[in-house]
Amino acid sequence: MEWVRPTVRRISGETVRHMVSGTYGGGTGLVVLTDQRLLFVKDGWVSKTTEDFPLDKISSVQWSSGPLTGKLTVFASGNKAEIINVGKQGGKVIADTIRERLASGPAYPPTAPVQQAPAAPAPSFACRDPRPYR
Repeated sequence: MEWVRPTVRRISGETVRHMVSGTYGGGTGLVVLTDQRLLFVKDGWVSKTTEDFPLDKISSVQWSSGPLTGKLTVFASGNKAEIINVGKQGGKVIADTIRERLASGPAYPPTAPVQQAPAAPAPSFACRDPRPYR
């Protein structure tokens, strides 16, 4: 797991939600879901691969599984990426977490409240005569 250390450095400032192994582009690596993006990281002896999918660019995700592993298909910015040989339990959790995020809408920082125009003064129906009404 020597290649995990560089991965953690690259995602500093983000909160890691889930991690699972998988194969993407012919290499086995780590699938990492943070609070901001989905990453695939392979840091091997001969080659290094990093693919990231910002969560606000993901339009949908599919999960299919066999007896031991599954396939995570990500649709982002008009592209399709398939990560295969994903651990069955971890892959389903990642797919479900992304789906929940998509269903709840993007998480934007709170904005300042909208200022409303002052209301016109309400008409006064009070009697201006200080004497009691008869």
